Amino acid sequence: MFAESYIHDVVDDLVTAWNPDSNDKQLRWTIDPLSEYFDTVEQTEVVAEAESKFTNFLSDIEYTPGDRVPFPRRKIGETPVSLEEMKELAVQRTSTRWFQDRQVPREKIDAALEVAMQSPSACNRQSYEYRLYQDRELIDEISSLAIGASGYSDNIPCLAVIVGKQRAYFNDRDKHVIYIDASLSAMAFQFALVTQGLASCCINWPAIPENEREMESLLNLDSDENVVMLMAIGYPDPDGMIPYSEKKEVESVRSYNEL
Repeated sequence: MFAESYIHDVVDDLVTAWNPDSNDKQLRWTIDPLSEYFDTVEQTEVVAEAESKFTNFLSDIEYTPGDRVPFPRRKIGETPVSLEEMKELAVQRTSTRWFQDRQVPREKIDAALEVAMQSPSACNRQSYEYRLYQDRELIDEISSLAIGASGYSDNIPCLAVIVGKQRAYFNDRDKHVIYIDASLSAMAFQFALVTQGLASCCINWPAIPENEREMESLLNLDSDENVVMLMAIGYPDPDGMIPYSEKKEVESVRSYNEL
């Protein structure tokens, strides 16, 4: 037995959120594990009441539960990417600040975001948004608020503002999770850009209250939305200089069984 204390809330939220005209894949996915839950869990009075409500809901909608439920790890198989290939990709990903005067195709951005969305996030909440700008005036105005873009902001063909959304959480203890989840996705996003011939550079977004207020106003951010970072994106200028960046030795950043 599990989830008895909140299974009614889950079913109620699903019924409330359901829109027959929507093709929200995540909302539809909710039905599959719920269906398996009721087939698996012990039938207490509370669970039986929730199941009755769920069954009535299913009879009113045009959706049949599928197989989007937990599956054995062995079904994934072996990765097609070797360690050496991954290392090569990691080395090729460099912080690039000089770009060609070329428009970045939106389909390439979207393809990279599909990879980024596979990144881990707390309870799969994916509590962030990528706001992308290709208009010169908007890029200049937004990047002027980030002190990390000084000196090359006029060379950025596409600017991403990664925004975290605290609305996915209800407890103050989770206030930092949006920064973790968004940053995990940003790294995968950058790797995917490299595979398509694009380059990028993370732009620091320091905690300067005045700049944060200006950005909030400029981007019409909601009260629970926080900028995590900015990112410059474009086709790299082959003649543009990239600083050599010596990395730390593995031994200096890891330890085993030490207190």
